[in-house]
Amino acid sequence: MIKIRKQICEAICKKSTCSQDINECDGRMAHRCKNINASFINNLNDNQLEYIVSSIEDNIFLKACPGSGKTEVLGIKSAYEIINSRESYKGLAIITFTNSAEDEIKKRVEMYLGETLRYPNYIGTFTSWIHGYIANPFLSKISKYEGNNENDKSIKIIENKEIPNFLRCFSSNYSYKELGNLNPCEYYYDIKEKKIIYCGNKLKNSKKSQEILEKLLDDNEKRLDDLKKLKCKFFKKGFYLYEDIEFLVYILLLKNRDIAKFIANRFPIILIDECQDLSYIQLKIIGLLNKQGCKIHLIGDLNQSIYKFRNIDPQDTLNFINKLDFKQMNLNQNYRSCQEIVDISQVIINEDDDVQAISKKVVEKPLLAILYEKDKEIDVYNKFKDLIRDNGLDLNKSRIIVRNNTLKYKLLGLKKQEGNNNRLETLARAMYMWKNVNNISEFRMTFNLFAKSVQSIYFSGIEHKGEKFFYKPCELDMDEWKGLVNKIKQRLLLYDNLLDFSLTWEKWKKELKKIIDDDINSISELENREYDLGRIRSGNKNKTLEEILSDKESNIIDCKIETIHSCKGMSLDSVLFMSSYKKSNNQDSGTFWREWFDLEYIGEKNRLAYVAFSRARHLLVLGIPKSSKFTDKDKETLINFGFKVI
Repeated sequence: MIKIRKQICEAICKKSTCSQDINECDGRMAHRCKNINASFINNLNDNQLEYIVSSIEDNIFLKACPGSGKTEVLGIKSAYEIINSRESYKGLAIITFTNSAEDEIKKRVEMYLGETLRYPNYIGTFTSWIHGYIANPFLSKISKYEGNNENDKSIKIIENKEIPNFLRCFSSNYSYKELGNLNPCEYYYDIKEKKIIYCGNKLKNSKKSQEILEKLLDDNEKRLDDLKKLKCKFFKKGFYLYEDIEFLVYILLLKNRDIAKFIANRFPIILIDECQDLSYIQLKIIGLLNKQGCKIHLIGDLNQSIYKFRNIDPQDTLNFINKLDFKQMNLNQNYRSCQEIVDISQVIINEDDDVQAISKKVVEKPLLAILYEKDKEIDVYNKFKDLIRDNGLDLNKSRIIVRNNTLKYKLLGLKKQEGNNNRLETLARAMYMWKNVNNISEFRMTFNLFAKSVQSIYFSGIEHKGEKFFYKPCELDMDEWKGLVNKIKQRLLLYDNLLDFSLTWEKWKKELKKIIDDDINSISELENREYDLGRIRSGNKNKTLEEILSDKESNIIDCKIETIHSCKGMSLDSVLFMSSYKKSNNQDSGTFWREWFDLEYIGEKNRLAYVAFSRARHLLVLGIPKSSKFTDKDKETLINFGFKVI
């Protein structure tokens, strides 16, 4: 490994060897070594070093266990390749799946690069990459979109959560029973399933919606032709769902090898972080680029694939790896968790990888299970808080982790929004959350609710962006939009009567209308703009806001709550992973604790628990319901898996 360390030192530090004394080091990365009080190169283990200097002429799968330092390794690897590159017009594409991951990787790459990342290299999300480099420049070739009045052919993304008013002019010729006439926002084509998928929300039961659609399409081929023609009209106006973009990009590259070759030449090496989040269609896209000479490095942990609801199956990625004969490399030293937490994380996914914990054990009993009675979830938190204090851990570096927002809202004493979106309820919920739960870092969620309210009340008939862009109307730039939402939010929060949630919905709406007429409409950006507060939901007219928004009384919880999906990538002193009180009808939901320990079938239920368990450094606590169905055998199961039951 001496030779490899020398290679990295010469490329990144611009020195022939690492200095024995970091205080005397004058290499380009001396500040980094002094910050961590060690040579960053000597800190790298053998497997990390081998990947950093691995060939970019090979397809590689870097299997990285939780806490393996893969983000650091990816940052060094990327900087190493960029520094060594002699190409002026070809670069690396470093791909991830979330904005926060993009920011973190970019920070690491630029730290080791010693400068701002620039052309010809790219760091960003998979969606942004294919939109920027493939869809925007080339998609009109097959969508037939001719652009706007300024000949701008940029794609316009529509989210399928609801149909914007400005797109209601698109409608199928046929009706689909309870689904009615379909809008192109309500369906897309899935190439893996080879069928049209319904993604609207006209029925609560998505399975029933899909069954209705499939039966009617099977019974009448003209319906399929009708839906195809409707989508084509949608595309010709420049509108697409996210799913449409990926499908059309695949078709574009499949039918136009010159474009695929151009992209492969532009990015001869693509490094994909969190590769377990790749969908089937995304794998097909990068497979087409690979055929044209682009090399792929996949970095991640397939056991952390937890997006089944997006039809992401880790088996698809494994099949892709095997089909293209990827070289596998491993990062199997865990710098985050103590050995007991590492071991239980491996057990619940039935893995026998030799993962070594580097961190020392600091808590005598790192695995605990706290039993709780019905509607007494808050008692588990109070005991968890005591455990953090008694073991000298940091509450600010700890989290409660839940499977979904339903349990999160219950812990907070809030009701989850039911039914279709309602303008009044969205605004009331935003104000309620601002008043009651601003101590758990819900700023973005609350601001999103305010933004959604302003958009639906004042801009409902105007083309707008989706949730990711705070529902911004296309006629405003982002700074204008955020400024307007903040102005409205700040003014509304000045009125105590709007924060009186004991009012009935009828009374609250009247109060709101008067304040809008007398004050809010005086904001210059809203001058001469009509508004629509919508209707009070049926049956709620004489109910209080508290009845609809609050679940009994709000709980005071000063520890942040994360869903399993939002906690990915976190390293936490301690974790409280809460089970739902009742078993779900979905055997693979991962909501109920017995599913986590069911090793007969390893599925997403196990992977969800694996992600939650492996966030913890020192203390992993499970919140287990003690219902009438909890038996001595259940207690024995927990004990056999290494948990002390309290």
